[in-house]
Amino acid sequence: MLASPSLVTRPIATTCRPRSLVRSVARRDRRRAAVLGVTSVAIAAWIANACLPDLAVYPPASVGDGGVVIGSSARCGDGIVQTTDARFEQCDEGEAGKLPGCASCRLDCSEDGGHIEDRTGHCYFPAGATSTYAEARAACEQRGAHVVTLGGADELEFVTSSLGARVDAYWTGLLVSTALGGYEAANPEEPGWPYPPLLTTRACPGCYAPVRPTNEAGTFPSWSSDGGALEFCIAGFTTRADAGWLTVPCVRGDAGALGVVCEREPPGARTEDCLGGSCLRVVETLARKRYLLADQPVLPEDAPRACTQLGGRLVVFTSTREREQVTRELGRRLLSLGQKKVTFFIGLSRTAGKPWLWEDGADESAHPPVWGESAPGVPPVPDRAGRAFLVLGLALYDTALARADQGTEPPTDARKGVLCEFPL
Repeated sequence: MLASPSLVTRPIATTCRPRSLVRSVARRDRRRAAVLGVTSVAIAAWIANACLPDLAVYPPASVGDGGVVIGSSARCGDGIVQTTDARFEQCDEGEAGKLPGCASCRLDCSEDGGHIEDRTGHCYFPAGATSTYAEARAACEQRGAHVVTLGGADELEFVTSSLGARVDAYWTGLLVSTALGGYEAANPEEPGWPYPPLLTTRACPGCYAPVRPTNEAGTFPSWSSDGGALEFCIAGFTTRADAGWLTVPCVRGDAGALGVVCEREPPGARTEDCLGGSCLRVVETLARKRYLLADQPVLPEDAPRACTQLGGRLVVFTSTREREQVTRELGRRLLSLGQKKVTFFIGLSRTAGKPWLWEDGADESAHPPVWGESAPGVPPVPDRAGRAFLVLGLALYDTALARADQGTEPPTDARKGVLCEFPL
């Protein structure tokens, strides 16, 4: 039965509501929808649609005693990074007070030798040298940061050019985790790297590390001459960035200390509860897009319609930065709600025997790779139709990367949320 147009399209709220109220309204109108015979996709669309007008225009900002105030309730110190006005916040330390990296909702990277990457707001700074990875991790954590994790060649270039005069060989934020079956990133919101000897069957196209092109299966050579026994950590170099990373023992002993480079993301959240799920905007696409993670599960074939009924489409990640920033915000939000794992469809799919295409019509290769270890094309279903979905979870070394639903999952696992994007 067709959904009622009035129920699907009319917004019922002018502000995003607390999650308790969201659930109450959703339950009430699901009962109403059941009486009218509305489809589950339409219910999800209507619930999500109720919050979208709030993302388009916020009330103008004013200056009060508490700093920049946007509208009547948002303020510096509420934990939400406001980015919709000319006087937008760069970060927000929350009600608890000043956090490392944020002061009065402005970025603070005042550590000696610190540098801020303008497009992300990440702060990078040297923190001496240590002979163990554990000491490096502690040195960064004391400053509200983590051992540097590098998601792409542009980030590597920034660290190399900014800190090269002070640091040569340094610890990278990758550590072997036997539980995860790969190198775990120091920031658990980011993907790590596959670990041998499974690399020959478990490629991870969306993972990043500067490996030497001649290395078989993307492995890291050993820095030492003993074959790399028990070398579960990785060293990077600012003066030899093109040489690739090398494995090192996590406790170096007489081999000498390595430099410590710390990385700190801007404090504060850019995601808020809205009717239907979580609404957000990120720095990389601030002037172009807004996003909605709709938490009403749908089948793969219904995923595009769940977004198009709202005037949007399934998300298309046009840069690595965009994917990292969106998944970081969603990961933080879901973790704060006690969810250990969430899956949602994105705008990458294929029909049987055809190439994978993004929702904007571009070939898969036109945008940066998003696949984790379960990339398509692996037997037994290399040529079946499918839709990509992203996985966020703490127990995955390839978290925040995509997998392929090619019709092989049980019906109970086939339904997932959808991540929609909307142009500004």
